[in-house]
Amino acid sequence: MDIKKTKLARTKTDIEKTNNEIDTLNRQNKRQEALKQFIRDMPDPIKFVEQKNSLIDLKNCVKNWERKIEIAEVAAKKARQIIKANGGHIIDDEQMHMEVQEYQNSDGRQEM
Repeated sequence: MDIKKTKLARTKTDIEKTNNEIDTLNRQNKRQEALKQFIRDMPDPIKFVEQKNSLIDLKNCVKNWERKIEIAEVAAKKARQIIKANGGHIIDDEQMHMEVQEYQNSDGRQEM
């Protein structure tokens, strides 16, 4: 009878240890599932880098267009000054070329 009681006590202890181990493994499994869900919801780093590169390209494009607009505005201003200097008349290409050269020389620029 003592042997049966000892075996029963050992079996109960083993069952209790196994139940504790099952509980521990279940908690670890829940943590792993939560971590897996968190990783799944994270944004893709490659996509982030692609978007960042696209943003940089777009900013450069805007900067280039702004510079082109500035250049066109300066050219328009020069053209208005030349037209105004000629009394509001548009002159032929040869006279225009001479006027542009005179204007550039007056600005201290060298002839092209």
